[in-house]
Amino acid sequence: MEENIMPGSSAGSARLVLVLTALLVIVTPWPASAVNYPALPRVTIDTTYPVGVSQTFTPASATLAAVQAALDAAVSAAQANPNLNYEVVLTGGTTYTAAAGASLILRNRSAGTGWIIIRSSALANLPLQGIRVSPSNVASMATIRSASGSNAPVVVGEFGAHHYWFAGIHVTTQYTGPGLQGELIIFGYDANGNPARTLAQIQDHIVIDRCYVNSNGGPVVHAIVGNASSMALVDSYVVSGLAPGTEIQAFAAWSGPGPIKLDNNYFKGLTETVLLGGASTSMPNGVNIADVTITRNLLTKDPAWKSVSGYSVKNGLEFKHAVRVLVEGNVIEYAWVGTQSGTIVLFTPRDDDSLAPWQAVQDVTLRYNVVRHASNGFQFAGTDNNAVTKQLQRIHIHDNLIYDINGATWNGSGVGAWGFWGQTSNGTGPAIGVLDVTVNHNTFFETGGVAFADTGNSNVRVHAGVTWSNNIMQNGSGNVSGFRGSGTSDGDMTFSSYFVNPLGYQKNVQWGGSPANYTSHPDNYWPAGSAQVGFINFARGDYTLGDYALAPSSAYGGVSIDIDTGAVDGSDPGADMATLIDKTAPGPGLGAVTGVWLATPSPVPSLTSLVPNTALAGAPSLVLTVNGSNFTSSSVVRWNGADRATTFVSGAQLQAAISASDIAAAGTAQVSVLNPAPGGGTSNALTFTITPSFALSVVRAGTGSGTVTSAPSGITCGSSCSARFASGATVGLTAVPDTNSTFGSWSGCDSAAGTQCTVAVTATKTVTATFQAIPDTMPPTVTITSPTSNATYTTSNPLLTLGGTASDNVGVTQVTWANSAGGGNGAATGTTSWTASGIALQLGTNVLTITARDAAANTSMDVLTVTLTPPPPPSPYKGSPFAIPGLIEAEDFDNGGESVAYHDLTAGNQGGQYRLDVDVDIISPASGAYVVNSFQTGEWLSYSINVTQAGTYRVEALVSSQLTTGAWHAEIDGVNVTGSVLVPNTGSWGAFQWVGQSGVVLTAGRHILKVVADQQYFNLDAIRLTALVTFTDDPLVAQSTPVKALHITEVRAAIDSARVARGLAAFAWTDPTLTAGSTLVKAVHLTELRIALNEAYQAASLPLPTYTDSSVVGGATVVKAVHLTELRTAVLALQ
Repeated sequence: MEENIMPGSSAGSARLVLVLTALLVIVTPWPASAVNYPALPRVTIDTTYPVGVSQTFTPASATLAAVQAALDAAVSAAQANPNLNYEVVLTGGTTYTAAAGASLILRNRSAGTGWIIIRSSALANLPLQGIRVSPSNVASMATIRSASGSNAPVVVGEFGAHHYWFAGIHVTTQYTGPGLQGELIIFGYDANGNPARTLAQIQDHIVIDRCYVNSNGGPVVHAIVGNASSMALVDSYVVSGLAPGTEIQAFAAWSGPGPIKLDNNYFKGLTETVLLGGASTSMPNGVNIADVTITRNLLTKDPAWKSVSGYSVKNGLEFKHAVRVLVEGNVIEYAWVGTQSGTIVLFTPRDDDSLAPWQAVQDVTLRYNVVRHASNGFQFAGTDNNAVTKQLQRIHIHDNLIYDINGATWNGSGVGAWGFWGQTSNGTGPAIGVLDVTVNHNTFFETGGVAFADTGNSNVRVHAGVTWSNNIMQNGSGNVSGFRGSGTSDGDMTFSSYFVNPLGYQKNVQWGGSPANYTSHPDNYWPAGSAQVGFINFARGDYTLGDYALAPSSAYGGVSIDIDTGAVDGSDPGADMATLIDKTAPGPGLGAVTGVWLATPSPVPSLTSLVPNTALAGAPSLVLTVNGSNFTSSSVVRWNGADRATTFVSGAQLQAAISASDIAAAGTAQVSVLNPAPGGGTSNALTFTITPSFALSVVRAGTGSGTVTSAPSGITCGSSCSARFASGATVGLTAVPDTNSTFGSWSGCDSAAGTQCTVAVTATKTVTATFQAIPDTMPPTVTITSPTSNATYTTSNPLLTLGGTASDNVGVTQVTWANSAGGGNGAATGTTSWTASGIALQLGTNVLTITARDAAANTSMDVLTVTLTPPPPPSPYKGSPFAIPGLIEAEDFDNGGESVAYHDLTAGNQGGQYRLDVDVDIISPASGAYVVNSFQTGEWLSYSINVTQAGTYRVEALVSSQLTTGAWHAEIDGVNVTGSVLVPNTGSWGAFQWVGQSGVVLTAGRHILKVVADQQYFNLDAIRLTALVTFTDDPLVAQSTPVKALHITEVRAAIDSARVARGLAAFAWTDPTLTAGSTLVKAVHLTELRIALNEAYQAASLPLPTYTDSSVVGGATVVKAVHLTELRTAVLALQ
C-alpha cells in the first residue's frame, strides 16, 4: 500500500535546517473549494521472478521454429497442470532466426496461475532484478529475430494467451525495407492481426524482464505494443526504429484494460518515446487503459536526430488515453520543434479513429521527475477537437525539476514551459478547458514564458479548478514572459480571461517577474534573479548534488503553504530535491548521480576498538566490526587508506568486509573511518595485527570412517580438514571413529597416544588418521505396508504397486521384488522408504517377495501372497450398448473403472466437469458439452456397442490438437481393426476434425469397442461408426440398365444414413415404400433424392454435387441410369 504524502507535509520535507525569516506579505484568501486530487493506480503488478519450475524444455536447433516447438511442448504440459511453472531455456549467446513471415506465437491454454518462462540459459550472468540491462549484456542473452526480408513481428500472442515471462531475451530484426515493420513485440492482436474486442480475448499477465528490444535501426513503427492486461516491462532496454515520414515509438499502448507497469527501463524513441493512446481502443464501451505506473525510467532521444531531414519528432511522454497513472522518478529528455512544437510532456485526450468517445486522460500524478532539454515543457488540452472524448481532469504535477526549456536551443519559440488549451469537442460547440489541474512544488527554468493559455475562442474562461502554488520558476523574457494568453498580457488579465475563479496562484517564487501584473494574486515572491532566490549552487547546476534546492540562507525557506488548508507548513517552495534525487538515482543510465545533498555537515568520526583486532596470515575473508562514535549511513571503513565495503549498524558501530587478500601476509594494517563531505573527515586509526601462520591438514585413511577435531578449534575433519594456526602453536587432534569403525593409528604427529595426537605448528604439516571398518554381518529389515500389511491380499486389478520401509545398521543399498507367478522381477525405487510399481499379476495365486540388501550383501525378505480374481466385465454407461451404426460421445465410456473400462495415467479427473468418480480427464469447452482432454500415449477407453446390421463400416474419431504427433487406433473385442490413425494439427485445441479408417468389417451383435492413444497429445470429442453402402446393379449402364424401385430405395437408405450421421433427421420421402413392379419411378423421387443429399453436404460444410439435368420437370424428365450413378457417387463420398 502506497502512502500518499502530499508535498508540503512534514513527511515530505527534505529540509534539515529550518531558517525562520520574517516576511511581511499580503495574503489573499485561499480558494474555499478543495483541491481535487487524482486517484492513484488501484493495482500494482508484482514482478518478483517466479520460484519453482515443474519442467524445462529446450529448442532442438537454433531456429525460431524450434523455439516454437519447445514452447508448444511447455504449453501442452501446462494444459494438464496449469498452476505449475514451466520454462523454455534458450542458449545464451545463440541467435534463433524465424522463417520468412513467421513469428513466435504465445498460445492460449487452460486457465491457471502458472508461468511459462522463456529465458536465457545465462540469466545468472545478467544483472539481478532491479538493475537495468544494456547492450553490453547481449552476449549473455538469447537472441530471437525476424527473418531477413520479413516484416512480420517477432513475438505475437493468440487471443487469451496468459502468464508468459521473458527474461534475458534479445528481440531484434533484420528487416530494412521496403516499407515498414509494424512491431517487434505486439499484444492486443491475434497472430493474424485481428484486434482483441473483448476482455476475454486480451492477453494478460505478460512480463518482459531484463530484455533488450532493439529495432536495429530498421523501419519498425512500434518496438513494443503493450495492449495487454497486467503487462509489465522492467529493467529492460528498448530502442525504437527509424524511418522518415512515419510516427515511431519505443513503447505504445492504445487498447486493453491495464494495468501496465514500466519500471527502470531505458526507452529511446523517435516520435513519442512512450505513448499511451494514438488509436481508438477496440475494447468494449467504457473500458480505458487504467492503473499505469511509469517509474525510474529514462525516456530519451538521440540529439543527432535533430539534424536528420524527414524524421517525425514529437514528445518524450504523451497521454491520449489513460486513467489512474503514476509517473515517478523518471528522467524525461529531448524534444525539439519538428513535426510538432517540441513539447516534452503532452496531455491531449484523443479518440483518433472516432470509435470510442469514452476515452479519457484523467487521474494522472506526475512527481519527482527530471524533465529537460526541450523547446516547451507541459501542454494540456481540454478535449479532442477532431472527435468526442472525456474532459481532461484531475492532473497533479508536483516536486519535479524542469530545466533547459529553451526555444533557441531546441528550434522553438519558447512560448512557455506550460500550456493550457481549450478546444471545441469534435470541432463544434463551446470550447472545453482543463479541469482540476494542480501544479505544486515544482522547480523549473525556461527562457520563454512561464505558461500560455488559449481556448480557440478569445477570452472564454474554460479552465477550472487550476491550482498553481509553491513553485520556483523563471519568469522568462520578452513578449512571451510570465503567465500569458492569446491576446492577453502577463498575469491578472490572462487569469481573468481564461481561468474560472477562484484560481489558486499563491506562494510561488517567480524570479524576474513583475508583481504589478499580479495584483489579484499578491501572495507570491518576486526576486530579481536566480542569485536572489538563494539556491545552494545555481551556477554549478548539478541537480544530483542538490544545487537547485534552497540554501539555509535563502529568504524564501519555509514559506510554502499546505494547499488543502492554506496554512503555512514550513516547507521550502520548489521541488523536494532530496526525495527527487533519491527517486531518480537507483536505475543505471539516469546520468551521473554521484553526489548527495545534505543541509547539515557530517561530524568527524572517532574509533575506539576493532573486533577482531587480529587474524592469522592466509586466513579466509572476515567481517570486521568497528566501534566508535559519530558514524553516519555514508561512513566508509578504510583499510590502509583504501575503502572497503561498509555496512552501517548504528552511530557507534560499522561493519566492513575484509578480503582474504587483505590478510594474506603477516604484518599490520591501519583501520580508519571516513565521513564524506559536507563536513566529515577521517577518524583516528587503529592497528589490526596479522600474525604469521602455517596450515595444518588432516587426511583420513583406511577402510573405516570417523572424524578428527582440533584444539584450538579450526579442524573438524568430516567437513573442514585443514586450518591455519599461529606459528609455533601446539595443536591437539582427537580422532572419533564412527559406529561401524575402530581407530587404527596416527602418522605425522610429534607425539601420539591412542586417539590423541599432538603437533607443533612450526611449518606446513599433514597428519594422517587411519580408521578400520568393523565387518557388517547384520541383515537389514524390510516390511511391506501397502496395499496391506497383512500376509494376503485379493484384487481384480492386474497391475499392483507395493510400498514399504527398510532399515539397516549401516544402510540399505537396494530393494528388489519378484513374483512367483510368471517369473517377473525388478527393482523398487527408494530404500528406507521404497515403492515397487507396475508388478504384473497372473490370475490366481501370486507370491510376491521383497528383498532388501545392504553394502555387505546381507539380505532380508518380506512376502505378500496376492490372489488375482477376474475383473468384472464393463457395463454400458447409458444402461444399454450404443446402437451401431451411430455416434458415441467420448465421455460416455463404459462403467467398470481403471483397467476395465479405461486406462488413465494421471490420478483423478483433472478436468473436474463430468463423471467425477473416474480418473479420465473430462473438460467442458461449452455449457453442456464435454471432451476427453489431453489423451496420453497408452491411455484407452472402452464402449459397449450393438451392431444392428453386419457389414463394412468406417470408424472415425472427432479430435483436436495443436500438435502433429498424435495418433490412435480402434479395437473390436481386442483386435486392432484400423491401424494407427494420425491426428492432424486442427489449428487450436477447440477446433475438432473427423479422422478415421474405412473397410472395418463388423458382425451383428454385441461387441467391445476400444479407442487407444498410440501417441500423445490430442482431445477426443466423439466416435462415429458408419455403415458403408453397397448397391444392386453396380455399376448402372446407361441405356442398358433400367432404373428400378429397388435402386431408388437403396439410395434413399444411404442418404438417410449420411444425414443421421451429421445430425439431420431422415428425409420424409414421397411414396415412402416403393414396390418393385408396381411403383413407378417419378421425377419427384429424383428431385427429393437431390434435396436430401444436398442438405447432408451442407451439414458437412462441403460444396454441393453437380447433377445432369439440373432442372427436373415432372412428367417430362425421365429418370436415367446417369442420375442414379451421380447420386450413388456423391453419397459414397460422404462415407
